[in-house]
Amino acid sequence: MKELPRVSLFYIGALVRDNREILFVDFGSMPQENNVTFSQLFEQGLASQQQKNWDAALDSYQQALDKGLKDMNPNQASAIYHNMSTVAFEKADFLKAYVWSKKAVALNPSNKIAGQSLEQHSKKFEVPQLAHQISSYENLKSALRLTSIDFLSILTLVLFSITLMFTFKNLILSKKNAVENLPRRGFSWVAFVLGLATFVTLFSTIILWNDELTLRGLIIADKTAVQTAPGENKPVIFEVQPGIEVEVIQSQADYVQVRYPGAFSGWIPKKSIEVLSIAQ
Repeated sequence: MKELPRVSLFYIGALVRDNREILFVDFGSMPQENNVTFSQLFEQGLASQQQKNWDAALDSYQQALDKGLKDMNPNQASAIYHNMSTVAFEKADFLKAYVWSKKAVALNPSNKIAGQSLEQHSKKFEVPQLAHQISSYENLKSALRLTSIDFLSILTLVLFSITLMFTFKNLILSKKNAVENLPRRGFSWVAFVLGLATFVTLFSTIILWNDELTLRGLIIADKTAVQTAPGENKPVIFEVQPGIEVEVIQSQADYVQVRYPGAFSGWIPKKSIEVLSIAQ
């Protein structure tokens, strides 16, 4: 197969316009398709956005995503979704502004500009409140999200090292006492507490790691029917409003199986959800 020619675009930084920041992105080296480069589409989007031609800007950005999403890294895609969210906000489409800014942050949590926009967009779009039963496990995950997996991993390693060192020290002292016919050392509460703390931090790390690997998405269609199975004319078990964040379990043809812990689990059309990742 003939290799496509490659083009480069090196934009880094942000442009402030009307108190809103438009992100520039470094596409690096990416394949060119149909004689239309990603740089041209991105530049068209930027130009239209600065000219306040919102529909043309969205169209250019969407074409850039459609053509090059598989070749972009999350940081590049995050910048484009941020710009799209800014355009949607200008059009007073607060749902799309919220969804796209949420996706921009999900793709690149260090994108501070997108994070600030998400806070602003969240004030305009009120996410629906969904009644559900919150389990102890969900409460634990919510608490663990206040920390980071790196911190828990380091803490687990430190506690494990101290426990191991303390255990070896006790073993050596016990053997020394046995040789010298001294009384055996009794049960060590310190070793027990250290071991328990190590287990708890390890367990917490696994939970948080699994939570971060969970694919999520935002409902974007009004009154989305959650069905018992994929396909048309299947029994509906719940209707969910746009803006609700759900866990994505699996995908099948034109349907996606989703779950909202403590409320519902079922299948919805793919077009009704914006998955918060590049791979969909």
